[in-house]
Amino acid sequence: MISKLPQMNFYGEEGGLLENMYHLQHDIESHAKNVGDFSWQGVDDMNVHTVACMTQKLFAERHGVKCLHRGCRHGWKEIRYGSPAVMEWIRTIFPSSKIILNYRRSCSNYTDNFGRNCTVLQEMKDYFLNATKDLENVFHMELEHLSNVKKWNQLAKFIGYDDCEALNTTTANMHGS
Repeated sequence: MISKLPQMNFYGEEGGLLENMYHLQHDIESHAKNVGDFSWQGVDDMNVHTVACMTQKLFAERHGVKCLHRGCRHGWKEIRYGSPAVMEWIRTIFPSSKIILNYRRSCSNYTDNFGRNCTVLQEMKDYFLNATKDLENVFHMELEHLSNVKKWNQLAKFIGYDDCEALNTTTANMHGS
């Protein structure tokens, strides 16, 4: 439904690319701290700003620029963030970013695509909910609320669509899951 909002360009998963960029930045910072800068190689020093610019440019080029005016929004779905620190880092790279953290209320008898069982998934959910509860750029949404009109309207306002309001939602999944 997000991709149906006016002036919204919303894309599929990124395969954990942002998390890889996060680790690249920390590897560079660790190298600079332990070994020194890159000047001995005859190149300019890489720093936080270098990785930030590379990340912004990479995502702009991957998604193309379909909408350049100020009211346009860009977003993507990603399920591979390993820590709340990555989410906070995203905020430094994309200062206006909004993160929608969706999760299952209950995972009884459920195994995800990565083979993690319910106990592991519940621990991860609890960890992320607790770690992100005070982040102003994170919206928590249970998957069970995907057809809840009130929740969708709250989400629309959270991502800056104050003048949009859903009247109804529908579910197209098999067996209502």
